[in-house]
Amino acid sequence: MLNKVLLKHTFTLSFGTAIASLIPIVLQPFLRSVFTPAEFGLYAVYISLVGILVVISTLKYETVVLLPENDQDSLDVVGVALLTSFLFNILILILLFFIKDYIIKLLGFPPKYRIWLYCIPVSAMLFSSFNALNYWMIRVRAYKYSAYCKILRRGFEGSGQLLLGKFMFQKGGLIIGDLMGQFVNLVSGLSLARRSGFSIKQIRRSGMRRMADKYKTYSIYNTIPTLFNTITLAMPVFLVNKFYSETSTGQLDLARLILFIPLVLISEPLSQVLYKNFRESFVKKKRVMIDLIQIGKILLIFSLIGIVSILLWADELTNLFFGLEWQESASDIKILVYSVALRFIVDPFKFVFVAFEKIKILSLWQVFYFVTVSILGFFPDLEIQQFLGAFVILESFCYFILFFLVIKIARNYEKIHVNI
Repeated sequence: MLNKVLLKHTFTLSFGTAIASLIPIVLQPFLRSVFTPAEFGLYAVYISLVGILVVISTLKYETVVLLPENDQDSLDVVGVALLTSFLFNILILILLFFIKDYIIKLLGFPPKYRIWLYCIPVSAMLFSSFNALNYWMIRVRAYKYSAYCKILRRGFEGSGQLLLGKFMFQKGGLIIGDLMGQFVNLVSGLSLARRSGFSIKQIRRSGMRRMADKYKTYSIYNTIPTLFNTITLAMPVFLVNKFYSETSTGQLDLARLILFIPLVLISEPLSQVLYKNFRESFVKKKRVMIDLIQIGKILLIFSLIGIVSILLWADELTNLFFGLEWQESASDIKILVYSVALRFIVDPFKFVFVAFEKIKILSLWQVFYFVTVSILGFFPDLEIQQFLGAFVILESFCYFILFFLVIKIARNYEKIHVNI
């Protein structure tokens, strides 16, 4: 049977994430009635750029927080992540003064909204700094604190966006609301991390240098796959915005938002908890395949139920909650559901590469994934439905290969290290 502690921790994170995710979901019908598909298309491009900077900001040192044997070294790693994020995003902010026109041309970003580009590194710094604190809370098993921060962030973000769009700034209200949520997220994260033993005063400069040097190889090989994954995930948004229109990008954004709900509610918190527990299993040379297979079967059942539900009710539910203006999203949902369902099954097990120190293999796969999906950039003349269909085929092919690699690594680990 599955470890009861594992299930308890997964439930705690999942429940908090579920509440945090339900807030923007509940607000979506209201937000979509205030902001146009084109405005959501602009916001989708903005958030995608923020996501890319978040990955690079800390060089993924925040994920290293879980690895040191003692808490003092982990505190020093948090210090490395916070300092790296601050310096990197300040540099990006300066660079934007010189390269903003190139970014506008490359991504089809509306020139009249160029001022919002300067908010991207600010948002990235806020979120990446919180991530470092969040990994500290996960390390010390303060799962409730982690969940609480997510709820606060989404509450302030969603309510801020709605109020701004309704009464003050319809143009840019989504972006300002996002910054409000990120700021509250960081402040609450710092406060709750202190309650769980974190202290900036205890971070040592000598320890930061030592930890940065000790884990630099890990950082590089972890940053590369995550960066490629983030860029690949954002690629449909960038390409649709460039090849088609902001309105089509906004429709795609709603489709992805709906489909990614299971990934956010279940896959991401499950992956965080599995990472901690499977890393301990690796150190103590315990078996992992039984839990891996059982969890995989459960995720498969949920995926099949999701696919059938989407095919049956996507059109009706989209019309009911968002109106006819967003009908194109229903068509996008029915195309994208297959590859998203596969990601729902496989994504939680990406941690295997990190926990079992096979990060180089994940890096190579991520490059392969990026190159494969990048093929779409050479076909600007496709109809948008054809474009999305081709994306689903390419992404599904890559994730089948990833699943095979996960199983192979787990089995090889048990053969070599576990006495069965």
